[in-house]
Amino acid sequence: GLAVGTLGTIDWQTISGAVMTGTHGGALTVPSLHDYVRSYTLITPAGNTMEVTKDKDPDLFRAMAPSMGLFGAVIEMEMEVVSLEILEAKMIAVSIDDAIERFEDVMKSNKYARIIVYPSIRKATIWTANPVNSRESAVVKG
Repeated sequence: GLAVGTLGTIDWQTISGAVMTGTHGGALTVPSLHDYVRSYTLITPAGNTMEVTKDKDPDLFRAMAPSMGLFGAVIEMEMEVVSLEILEAKMIAVSIDDAIERFEDVMKSNKYARIIVYPSIRKATIWTANPVNSRESAVVKG
């Protein structure tokens, strides 16, 4: 019944890889993935093990994400988790002009939303996801 606190577009990378590359999800009201991290344990370039927390080193902690591994290889992270939510996801294709016109409403009226623009064909996709009560209702609605 638990999950990480936000969604990234790429679902095949490790959780530390997602944090180190700045995964931010697609929501106005849900924080970025690194906001859920409580501590990092890493192997520094010098080969030492180091724990990084907000209390011990707030500047380094803030710089960790998205550091892309600059400070070393993350071998462990402690994260806050949230209750699992079943999401109903939808995606539609629209013109770029329609995406621009709908942008604010789409972002404000969905828990998660992404708009990807394809300028060479003047199209965009709008992906949204919102909590539902059950997997069955997600399948029926989605």
